[in-house]
Amino acid sequence: MSHAIEFFQSQGLDLETAKRYADAEEAYQKTPNLLFEWEYSETTDADFQETGTPYQLWDCSIWDCDTGEMLEILCTVDFGPEGHPDSDPYARVVRAELMLEILSNDPTPKPSTAEREQLEAEHKLMFRTLETIASWNGAGEGVGREMEELARTALRSMAETKTKTKAKEVACKSE
Repeated sequence: MSHAIEFFQSQGLDLETAKRYADAEEAYQKTPNLLFEWEYSETTDADFQETGTPYQLWDCSIWDCDTGEMLEILCTVDFGPEGHPDSDPYARVVRAELMLEILSNDPTPKPSTAEREQLEAEHKLMFRTLETIASWNGAGEGVGREMEELARTALRSMAETKTKTKAKEVACKSE
């Protein structure tokens, strides 16, 4: 019996499930363009329990470094009050579970180059429109001011998303 199967059984999985998890883990190791990312969840254990000191839960996502696409995510992973995915063996179970999800999914068609270019052109037009609205500097009244604030919020969100995407691209390249 492999060490991987023994590990997954030690985490409470039956033999058949442990084999599937070990196979998923091996598939991940053979796929160099994937990256697991752990982030604090927006949820704490206080959302599920009424007593005790609340502590942070975790989200784990797996990214395709070639496309920058998030393939799967598992939210609200609980490692306990002092737990961390770098030191908890259960993180390995979560990674295998996500990989199993990817392996079991039917392949979805990817957008063609023309479709991607069209989406990018539409995104740029939306961005320029938002920049124009945000630059009104209070010139609008009532609804105009609300649109300015919405535009500024959207621009901040777009900038944050772009920064996170770039960070993932860098992380993928360094893996």
